[in-house]
Amino acid sequence: MNEIVHAINSIHKILKSPSEHPLSHQNRSQLIDILNILNLFINSNSPRQEWIRSICRQLNRLTNYNHLISSKIWIQSYDDILYVQDKANGEQGDPGSAKTSLLRWITCVFARSILNGHAQVVLEGDDCIPVRIPILIRIGEFATWLKQYPTKTLIDYIGEHTWDSKRYCHDDNKNVLKELINHGHTLILLDGLDEITEVGQKGEIVDLVRKFVDEYVRGPDFISAFDDRMFYGTPLDYCYHTIVETQPPSIPGGNQIIITSRIIGYQLHPLIGTFIHHYAFLLMNYNEAKEFVKKWLSQIEKSILEILLNEGINLDRKLMKVLSKRRYNIVKVLLENSSELLSNPSLLSLICTFIFQSFDKFNPKSRVEVYNYAVQVTLHSWKSYESNIPERVLTNFLIDLACYLHLNSPSGLIDEFDMKKLCYLILQQQGLSYDHKILHEYVHKLTSLLDFNIGIFAERGLQIYGFLHLSFQDYFVAHALIKGSPDEVAKRILTITIHSRFHESLLLAIGWISWKWSFDDYDIFCNLLVTLPTQYSIPFGTILFFDAFNDIQRLPSNSILFIALNNILDHPYYPSKTTYLISNLLNLHENIIIEWMQTQLKDERRLSNFCQCLLKNAKKFNDEIQINQKSIPSAVYQQLWLLHTLSTSAELIIDQTLRTIMRSTNISDQIFNKDLSLYLLSNNISISNIHPLIISVIIAVCGGICLRDEEGIIKTDFSIQQIHRQSSILVSIIEYFTNNKESHSIKIQTLIKNYENIIQKSLPSDSSSDIVDSFIALICLQGLLQPLIYQKYDGYKALSLALNRLKQTWFYIKELFNNFPSGNNKLHKISVIKSEVESIMNVFFLQSDQSEKQRMSFSIACASAWKKLGMWDQIAWIYKDDSYINEDGEYVRYQPAFTHLISEENLDEMTNTIRSQRMSPQKLLFLLNILPQSLQQLYYNTIISSTHNTNSLSLVMFLSQCLIHLEHFEKTDFNMYLALLILYPLLKEHMLENYALILYKEKYSWLTSILDKDCNTLLKTIQNRKLLDPFLIDQSEDLTILISVEHHRIREAKNSIQNQQKDLRLFAASISLARLLQAQHRCRTNPPTNTILIDSTESKAVYFTIKNILDPVLRIIALSFIIDMKDPLIFDEEQRDQLQCEMTTELQSLLPHVSLLTATILFIRCYNICSQQMVNIIVEKFRNESLNKQSQIDEAVFIALRQLKNSNLSHCLSEFAKRKDNLSDLLQLNSTIFFHYFNKTISFDSSNNILLSLMYLFELTFDAEILRMYVKDHQKNDILPLKELKQLWNESSKEKKIMTYKLAIWITNNLQMLNKQDLHQIIQDISQCSMIERKALVVIEKWLDYRMDKVLKVFAYYAALQLFIEGSNIPDLIDIINEIFYNNDKFNWKSIVENLISSRLVNSNIVRQILIALHKNIHRYSNFSISISCKEMFELFLNLELKRVISNVHESSKVSFNSFLSMISYCSADLKLYLVKNFRLYLNFQSKFENAIKDEYFAVIIKWMNKNLNCCNTDDFLIELYKYIITLPDIKQFPLVCKVIINILNREYRNYFTRDKSTLLQDDIIIELEKMIYSSYTCSEDILAVCLLAYGNCLIKLHELEMSRNVSDEMKNILTIISERSSSSSSSEYFHFESSLFYPCIL
Repeated sequence: MNEIVHAINSIHKILKSPSEHPLSHQNRSQLIDILNILNLFINSNSPRQEWIRSICRQLNRLTNYNHLISSKIWIQSYDDILYVQDKANGEQGDPGSAKTSLLRWITCVFARSILNGHAQVVLEGDDCIPVRIPILIRIGEFATWLKQYPTKTLIDYIGEHTWDSKRYCHDDNKNVLKELINHGHTLILLDGLDEITEVGQKGEIVDLVRKFVDEYVRGPDFISAFDDRMFYGTPLDYCYHTIVETQPPSIPGGNQIIITSRIIGYQLHPLIGTFIHHYAFLLMNYNEAKEFVKKWLSQIEKSILEILLNEGINLDRKLMKVLSKRRYNIVKVLLENSSELLSNPSLLSLICTFIFQSFDKFNPKSRVEVYNYAVQVTLHSWKSYESNIPERVLTNFLIDLACYLHLNSPSGLIDEFDMKKLCYLILQQQGLSYDHKILHEYVHKLTSLLDFNIGIFAERGLQIYGFLHLSFQDYFVAHALIKGSPDEVAKRILTITIHSRFHESLLLAIGWISWKWSFDDYDIFCNLLVTLPTQYSIPFGTILFFDAFNDIQRLPSNSILFIALNNILDHPYYPSKTTYLISNLLNLHENIIIEWMQTQLKDERRLSNFCQCLLKNAKKFNDEIQINQKSIPSAVYQQLWLLHTLSTSAELIIDQTLRTIMRSTNISDQIFNKDLSLYLLSNNISISNIHPLIISVIIAVCGGICLRDEEGIIKTDFSIQQIHRQSSILVSIIEYFTNNKESHSIKIQTLIKNYENIIQKSLPSDSSSDIVDSFIALICLQGLLQPLIYQKYDGYKALSLALNRLKQTWFYIKELFNNFPSGNNKLHKISVIKSEVESIMNVFFLQSDQSEKQRMSFSIACASAWKKLGMWDQIAWIYKDDSYINEDGEYVRYQPAFTHLISEENLDEMTNTIRSQRMSPQKLLFLLNILPQSLQQLYYNTIISSTHNTNSLSLVMFLSQCLIHLEHFEKTDFNMYLALLILYPLLKEHMLENYALILYKEKYSWLTSILDKDCNTLLKTIQNRKLLDPFLIDQSEDLTILISVEHHRIREAKNSIQNQQKDLRLFAASISLARLLQAQHRCRTNPPTNTILIDSTESKAVYFTIKNILDPVLRIIALSFIIDMKDPLIFDEEQRDQLQCEMTTELQSLLPHVSLLTATILFIRCYNICSQQMVNIIVEKFRNESLNKQSQIDEAVFIALRQLKNSNLSHCLSEFAKRKDNLSDLLQLNSTIFFHYFNKTISFDSSNNILLSLMYLFELTFDAEILRMYVKDHQKNDILPLKELKQLWNESSKEKKIMTYKLAIWITNNLQMLNKQDLHQIIQDISQCSMIERKALVVIEKWLDYRMDKVLKVFAYYAALQLFIEGSNIPDLIDIINEIFYNNDKFNWKSIVENLISSRLVNSNIVRQILIALHKNIHRYSNFSISISCKEMFELFLNLELKRVISNVHESSKVSFNSFLSMISYCSADLKLYLVKNFRLYLNFQSKFENAIKDEYFAVIIKWMNKNLNCCNTDDFLIELYKYIITLPDIKQFPLVCKVIINILNREYRNYFTRDKSTLLQDDIIIELEKMIYSSYTCSEDILAVCLLAYGNCLIKLHELEMSRNVSDEMKNILTIISERSSSSSSSEYFHFESSLFYPCIL
């Protein structure tokens, strides 16, 4: 007690002694409080007495050396002495960021509030939170305790817990804290999650913390921090969703927890939960640090001055101010030069202390200098106190001591005995002496030194020692790491880089090496650090090097920096690549960055990785709040652009990157084309006032398009800062602006000549950016009015690249429009952009010199451009009300195809034209609008002969083409809806009305359903004109009737005398019948998963109908039409192969003998099977026709064939195009319409010039494809590999993916060449590909070789599954399938496995093995949905189920309780009927199994039968099942079965049914239920409860249906007895509730 008594005497002396400066009332009151507290601890048994003794010992020592300020020292300790008397967050921060200080402060604040009797803790302002009992725990000490008690938990430690090795409470009171936790009144503060030394133990402790949080840190609603978010309300109540969360700290009730950890190391074992919030301590910025220093120095100076004045000591005020200013200036300079160093509160406090204590020059550049200075000051003071101990000995002692604590003490503490023992061993090893007595004297002196000075290492508790801050311990450990040669140090450091406990020591070690070592040694060390191989895949040495950037004083040579940067950039799997690369790259000087980019980014893969990092950094910059985030220098982007010359693909990567960054990042500087920007700004020229042709050039060459949101209104704009490319051709644009003497047209011609001169001076092989840009500018300025003017550039490589660049520009601008954030109101964004388009049109319409044809053409061009923006939305237009129609009527009137017929007079004209019987040219031209523009002229010339007579065969071919076209459109396309209404009379005339009816029902009937709504004038007009009547009146809903009609037509056609008439009828009937059969298949409820074909009998009917068509043209068209039908297919794989072979042979022989028009139609229809020989035939016929000057026919064929983009056709098509002077008129190029408008118009002030330029540019992009004929690139029109793959998928099926032979071949040939992203997409596709062609099996069998390939093994899995399904006997397939279930973390094969199990071809033993393997993986099988169609498969499931139940009964703790039957979700109709009739076979209660097995097994079967045997006689089956079960003589021996069958009956009673469906209320059923209640004393309570519930619901249902039934007196008596019995039992509240349900009904 001497320390406390000595302290009391010292305070008494201060209070009694007179002074020239007496104590203030507040200070005197504080000293009296301290005195009273110390008196309480003199005779106290509290464990906190040791804390008070430790504090008193240290304060007594201070006051002994500072007599004059002793009162001030005691007063300053007031809060600490007072503290001793006295929901989930994770706090992360760097060392020295005040994590521990924060927790201690929180503890003090809460403890003070409790001592003062406050119910709340008042925060800043008016905020306050409820008081909770603070429990402060150091996790390091918990870890030490846990080693002694490994089976204990965190809740066990509370009450036993310590702080600096001293107990918080006495054993008699330790349970109080646990009770407070149990009642939810505590705030648990866990400090130092990162201080655990062992990785394994760290994971264990984090698990213990997680369990503690999950169990004890819950809100009053029992929500845990690790629970998922939940919502109140139904899924439809979108507006009223309320997130249920754990209680916030501001609400009383429930414990709260705060956990601190250093950031480094936390990621290895994080605490992740839905309601766990993570906060990082932000380091101080420059202004905050300056304010901190100012207040720190001012407060210290003020305190010292006050103390000295109280003691009667006067100081020179002027000198004090000079010294104060000098100190502040020193720190200010440090702040300006080392802002990152001084942003840490701990370091800043140390620096301020040293500057205050000494006027020596102190200008540290790194943390290690600060710690070194502190250590040197301490060692110097120790040496002056005890000169016999060498400084070297002291330093080595502290190094060894720090290493010992780092490795063995998570708390960082050591008791006095262990410390002296360790000190003895260290001194002995250092050879200080070999005399036992002398060594012990040294140990005593060394311990006394520690007791004398508390600057670094001191007594933390009674005989417990430790470093005052962990950073000093890290510093001395760092010194242990840097002993030896550069090679030894590098290897030593690399071995411990993964240990987070050493992270700070490693950083300080590297900082010391950069400071003290020679540059050569430092360079060698850094090179070894980033290049030495390790056993880890992640480059930890490089990461450590970057982490140490803020600690090193000089950089190694550039070559080493480049290696380090490349290590991060090239790493394939490092997840924090972007964070490390960009942040550390920005720490380098700009010149170093540029040199690295110039020398190291020449590899395209590395360049791509760097661009990805830039993009991720830009996204992160926008998504997160950045504090002091360094921006990337403009020079980096400029240098990146200079790398575009590496290759075409590199240019594309750079273009994408810079385009995205310029658009998504707020960059204030002008990075590219500064001359243009400067000129526009200096001359106050707005881009919106520039001529559209000039704007289009700037946008196409350099970008700059952006969207602005002005108070919810989205505007198309141009930003000169968002230009993302540098281009020299803009110099001519600037000259255009500066030329004020000449007219616009002359200046445009000058520009054209300039660009032509640039191109002419280049070689055809030149593909530099300047030449490509010149071509783009030339195309924009000249347009395509005369495509032949580009003939002189035939063979120029840059022309092809220019066309590609135009397409890229369109794509990225369209993406910008579609992805621009506009809240949830996409329609609003569309309408705003559309209104700008309308304003452009209105300006055009107001010009008096425009003809009606020109206005319509301009409207169509605007509509086309608007669609290319991705802004066209049919649904938005359909649902507009009438008032809005008036605003855009003119626009909608001129929409392509049919929506321009919105006016009633146009609709009347249309109706009269279509209903007329005569096929006039006007009617035909009207109908041709249904087809794509590329086919219109082809069919026009086919149908109308030179004498304008209608050809029935050609007309039917045209109608079939229309139907194909309508099939491929989305349901929301209103044009196609109107087209079907228009075509119907003609379709009916040619017996295709049933096809039209099915098409209408499947695709467009939903539009009819909105006609009654007030939605759109056109829809109402259609209804008024009764155009929908053919689809709505007198139409059968029964597909069987329509199918029989087509069968009847086929029979009639076969008896027809006229061959052509017969062929036309058979053609119409064949495609109509096939389409109806498709519709019938789709209408099936729960179709088997493995069926993608119609019934084989019906398929044969279609096949023989086609075979009876004599006309080869019609037969080929019918075959191509039906073979292309998918979902389901009409013909199986073998039939399709046979028919395609026949088609190919017949087409080969037919093409030379038919006209060019017919040959072209057949070629386009059968394009997928056309051979090179057929292409040659078409080419020859086309050339012959061209020579005969048949302009209309060859032009029609030219337009149709060019859309195929076939490279084998391109040469002859190009030759034809080069001979046509009117090519732009022939192709109806929309861009020429805009171009005419631009050349005729002087001023565009009233239009949105930017949007107008975009519309022109978009149309020009697509129209300019005709210039491909001048591109000498034989591969230009070949399909790109992935595009070809997509086309193959579309050919297989639209709804269900099918692995065709072609697909299997493509994947096999390209698998090794695919990048990671494409490979991932293909894996996703094949995982949904449950069907496969038999021809493809031979191909995919080769994929089994990929089984051992880490990346491609999924293809082996797929092959194994499909080969299994098809009954393959290849060995080891079952092993591969087991491997899938056990090893494939992301299970992709659900649909395929379902198909495998459902297949009749797979051996039942194999299915058994698969089911067992699945059942062992509950997370796999629980989501499966199996279809079965035979009793053998059902019995297999039953057999497995029985074995499962037997295992459950005998070994319930070892086997899954989940039912095999739960996997069966569908039975075929035949199997259902069989099971309904024979259910007794499967519910044989006379079997020889024990009752427990029979009870569980039959209960599962009954549940499954009730759920899945849904047929027309469900009630009859249920009644029969119920009677069978309930009348069994020993039914009470099967409680589970009883509960299941009664629950089923109860659910039926609760469901809605009418009086005529009340078979379940018949007397015999109710009587059996009453018998169960009569025998209540022999039944368990839970069975009786469900019986009572069912009986009550039965009576309620009888009452609702007004059906009389008298309850017998006997029944009333038994119910009364049951009620009395239940009410007397305290444990039967639920049972009492059930028995009281039906009393109102009885009464």
